[in-house]
Amino acid sequence: MADFGAVALGTPSAPTTFTVTAGPGATGYPSLDGPIINEPATSPFRLANNQCSGGYLSPGQQCTFDVLFSPTAEGSNSSGVSVQSSDGSAASADLVGVAN
Repeated sequence: MADFGAVALGTPSAPTTFTVTAGPGATGYPSLDGPIINEPATSPFRLANNQCSGGYLSPGQQCTFDVLFSPTAEGSNSSGVSVQSSDGSAASADLVGVAN
């Protein structure tokens, strides 16, 4: 889980960096689908510096992406981010933050 804490309205948080690593048992070069923010049209969480989307990872290789929390309304917010690969593996994380 990535907890962005309390963030002022209209001010983006510091980025949280996520690292995706292809496991040692990865076969071939699976392509990546994502990262994807759940409900991207309404979510206050945004992707930045995305080095993963559409990429291919060999076993042990990594890519990174950042998530920012940019709230537009007061209150608690939650969402998630996920990455899937063409070999069927997937990873996800919960995102939470409070706008004040």
